[in-house]
Amino acid sequence: DADLARSLNNVSNHYATLAELETTREGRLIWLRKAVDAVEDAIAMRRALGIQADLASSLHNVSNRYGEMAGLEPARDARRTWLQKAIHAAEEGVAIQDALGIRGAMAMSLNSMSNRCAQLAEMEPAREGWDAWLRKAIEAAEASVEIQRELGVPGDLAVSLGSLGNRFHMRASAETDRTRRMDDLRSSRDAAEEAGRLFRAAGEIKFLLLSLQDLVSAHGLLAEMGDPADVEILRALCLEGNQLARSMRDGEAEAFFTGILDWIE
Repeated sequence: DADLARSLNNVSNHYATLAELETTREGRLIWLRKAVDAVEDAIAMRRALGIQADLASSLHNVSNRYGEMAGLEPARDARRTWLQKAIHAAEEGVAIQDALGIRGAMAMSLNSMSNRCAQLAEMEPAREGWDAWLRKAIEAAEASVEIQRELGVPGDLAVSLGSLGNRFHMRASAETDRTRRMDDLRSSRDAAEEAGRLFRAAGEIKFLLLSLQDLVSAHGLLAEMGDPADVEILRALCLEGNQLARSMRDGEAEAFFTGILDWIE
């Protein structure tokens, strides 16, 4: 049974990879449903066997699959249901990993959970619900960053920092209190800046581009609110972002940096 559960977990990952290669929604759904069915069977077996570390691994996988299913759902309620399932699976996995001291996997699960909570926050019509989910997203991202700092793996730390910076930016976008908004924007800027340095050192161009966009956005909004900004730093970041965007043929990102450069001038 343990070997069968391992095979089911692995084949679920292969199905998910095949889903990524599909160009139609229908094609992706076929492979993702297979991926979900396989990993859910693996979870049932591993739960019965009491193999906690393996169970946590499958819970992390199924959380990702549920999140991918949510992204394919056109109906709001169905999308919310998949995201909630993803969070519940991630929470159970995190609790197991914490008890076993599996810190690296726990940090990854926390970061994934933060992403799902942020997605649910965006779907909330009421401010109270939005606040609750975003608070949970920030707490999960902060915990992930803390663990990654302890472990000292630059690439993984950069990913968690990128998520944390995005969460702070989300909260700042809806904050009406000027002081709290500026605090969140500064936190977003600092996280994006550190993530950018790590991605730059590792040559992770795709992720560096995203960090540069977050960093420039935070700098720009702080400048609009009267926070002293170094124009030359902002210009240099935009020029770097423009060059990266052109090399990746990302017209949307290039337009973003060009717009900020025009605003600076």
